[in-house]
Amino acid sequence: MHMLCRCSFVVILIAPLSALAQTQADIPTLSELIGDESFELVIPSVGYMNAPGYYQDVVLQTDNFGDTWALKAAEVGELISTVADVEEIVFSDEIPVQVFLRVQGTFASACTLVGTHGISIDGYDVNVFLYSDFFPGDCIDTEVSFEKVIQLPTYGLAAGTYSYSVNGEFIGQFELTEKNVLAD
Repeated sequence: MHMLCRCSFVVILIAPLSALAQTQADIPTLSELIGDESFELVIPSVGYMNAPGYYQDVVLQTDNFGDTWALKAAEVGELISTVADVEEIVFSDEIPVQVFLRVQGTFASACTLVGTHGISIDGYDVNVFLYSDFFPGDCIDTEVSFEKVIQLPTYGLAAGTYSYSVNGEFIGQFELTEKNVLAD
């Protein structure tokens, strides 16, 4: 079954400051720069439907003139379902507070490992999405422990009590006593 996704991508091209002074006519188009070659753009992960990192290893390719981009490949991320324990670790009591989560669990196969993660913040809810990755080939069916430390993006958050979840399961709460920014 194929799913059609209407996705938006932002590509930022950085030019030297001298290029800013040029007129529009002096700036070459992408097709003038690449000629009749095609290019690939690889994006490690792309969020979808409030799930950061849902698509992984996304490959976009231009046509031979660079006029259009087409989706060449993408993998749907698989959430780790064997999370056994999550600990909140507050790195500092000083403002700005740094908050880390230590996620531990086991995999049923030696070919499975911790992949990418994504984080979304909606109000006072912090949602962590932790994905698995797989090695191709022959695998030994044996339990393998994993641990991943994830820094939560707390800088700039307002004071308050925040709930956090990993892969949709409520884990706990942490509190910021004041806005989490550098003091003046």
